[in-house]
Amino acid sequence: MDDREVERARAGDADALDRLMEEVYTTAYTYALQFWRDVDRAQDAAQEICYRVLRALPRYRPEGHFRTWVLRIAFNYLRHQWRYERLRRWWPLAHAETAERAQEPDPEARWEADATLDWLMDGLQRLSPAERSALILRAFHGLPYEDIAAALGCSLQQVKNYLFRGRQKLRRRWMEAQSHEDPVPSLSGRLDGNPG
Repeated sequence: MDDREVERARAGDADALDRLMEEVYTTAYTYALQFWRDVDRAQDAAQEICYRVLRALPRYRPEGHFRTWVLRIAFNYLRHQWRYERLRRWWPLAHAETAERAQEPDPEARWEADATLDWLMDGLQRLSPAERSALILRAFHGLPYEDIAAALGCSLQQVKNYLFRGRQKLRRRWMEAQSHEDPVPSLSGRLDGNPG
């Protein structure tokens, strides 16, 4: 997503806008899938994020990377959804409705990952949205700390804190699983931001 393509899209070039929105969708879908671990929710989130990016495009200022701006919009949306769901868990009627939907069979084949990724993603779900997002943006998207700070709307020091706390929590969970002799994969590369 280069700034020239963004400017062409903003100027009304329909082809440039199509290409740009395809890239936005891919970025948003990948991030949402890693955040939620649910294909349907990731698709819905990616569509909503694309809509929000499209609405905000006239206000975009090329002071940073466009991708970082998109990830900031995505983070805000996902964080809002996460908070909303947490609130719904405490509301009895909403909770009953959610429980009924959870019992329905899922017609779509679920995204399956290898044991390492599955375990890691499960661990990420237990982190706060900021810790989870910081780790996802670092380990899976390879963003530098400065871009993560811009995407999350926080300071560089906060990003370092989120990464440190998130890694510590995952390591602690890993140690607990090891002590119970659960089959837990090696996480050394992923936790340090190496996607390999």
